[in-house]
Amino acid sequence: MAIVPALDLVPAHNDTAIPHAPANVEAEQALLGTVLYDNAAFERIGDYLQARHFYEPFHQRLYSVIETHIRKGQLAEPILLAEQFSRDPASRNWAAFVISQI
Repeated sequence: MAIVPALDLVPAHNDTAIPHAPANVEAEQALLGTVLYDNAAFERIGDYLQARHFYEPFHQRLYSVIETHIRKGQLAEPILLAEQFSRDPASRNWAAFVISQI
């Protein structure tokens, strides 16, 4: 019979806390693109997903605007949203780039 050493499963250092939640910007873009392409997709995720769940700050703002439009019964499409963001000097260039990428 062989003697097997006991495994020490405790981490060597106490850095078990994650500084921030894992983020996948491409997944965020895909989700936003889906909702912009088909506003009916929002019905399946609208009750569970909130703007604060996005890692990218602009994605948070974009989702919030999409949510506002859809909940008011308005169409949320890239052209309308790009026009709305173009009025905001702080996000004008970034909005055009991100919405074009989605």
